Amino acid sequence: GKAALQLLAGNPLSPVAALDDEVELIAAKTIHRHRVLFAVDGSQHSLETAHRLSRMLYGENAEITLLYVQKLPGMSTKDTWIGAETKQQRELEGKIEGKRIFSSVNAVLARYGLTSQLQLAVAGDPAGQILKFADERGMDLIAMGSRGLSGVLGVLMGSVSRKVLSHARCPVLIVPIPDAGLVKEGFSLAS
Repeated sequence: GKAALQLLAGNPLSPVAALDDEVELIAAKTIHRHRVLFAVDGSQHSLETAHRLSRMLYGENAEITLLYVQKLPGMSTKDTWIGAETKQQRELEGKIEGKRIFSSVNAVLARYGLTSQLQLAVAGDPAGQILKFADERGMDLIAMGSRGLSGVLGVLMGSVSRKVLSHARCPVLIVPIPDAGLVKEGFSLAS
């Protein structure tokens, strides 16, 4: 009786309204796209990482961004005294290299029905640029291959993947790439 009076008065029935709200919440959750930052460098390691990442993301609703970081001239001692013309030539070569890298990685992603929505080529410290971009864009995951430095040099200087893993605010997927004499499969995921 009381529910019928509420309905006749034009008021919504509270149980029905609660179900309608729940359906809207469920629909909103399924629309969320996972934002993935994939750091690429043009190596065979990047292509292998693209294959592995694509298999993981297959069928997922992911927004993939490719980031290629070119080291700035002057980041090594041999580049300290380069001229403006040489610097401009290296920047142009970097842009061409970036397009080649993006094309090859997108070809791998396409095999799995995926595509990157954004491709960015920037110059600077690779670990710093990856972390900066991931924070600015609110990425849900950073994916990258690891060819990190080994031995004493690796401990002293650290590798790009180690620096990103240590300082990232989101989960990091590091796909280790085996050395020629060492076969090792697997993924490292840390947050």
